[in-house]
Amino acid sequence: MVAPWMGESDGANTKQRWTNFEDVRGRRISVPKTAHVTDQKKTRIPIDALNGIKEYISINFPELTPLGIFSTKLCWYTDSIDNSFVVSYVPGRPGIAVCSGGSGHGFKFLPILGREVVKILEGEGPKTTYGRMWAWRSAAGEGEERNGSEEGEEGPRVLDKQIMAEEGDWKFAG
Repeated sequence: MVAPWMGESDGANTKQRWTNFEDVRGRRISVPKTAHVTDQKKTRIPIDALNGIKEYISINFPELTPLGIFSTKLCWYTDSIDNSFVVSYVPGRPGIAVCSGGSGHGFKFLPILGREVVKILEGEGPKTTYGRMWAWRSAAGEGEERNGSEEGEEGPRVLDKQIMAEEGDWKFAG
């Protein structure tokens, strides 16, 4: 499997993220739109992502291009607004904690996550480097990097605004 962002290097869609807003219990939130989560059974991906994958394969694994691509799926994961972890108690909700290792890089931190999560949940968070780094935040601070997730439904990342790849697009040129 090649992740869509791997093929997107210097283009406009570098590490692109998409949103999918729906009504959930009276609120508009972005929810997964994948074959395994919804009744919609969406398996198509944005054409820009497919083209990025095809470019990556063509450059790095040219011997695979005759095989073509035989299926596509969206992989949905959580993102914080600044791509960092959120391991914290939810403000104003005593006893409710969030431990989100999403943003596509949680796996590489697995050896230290458990140890640090325990410290945070036991109330030591403000005293530790990771506790301060992973603390609850409502938005990225002024001048801090953002990933575009804050754009909401009006932004260009909404999945329904994308041109989706068709099965005919899976073929490599040449």
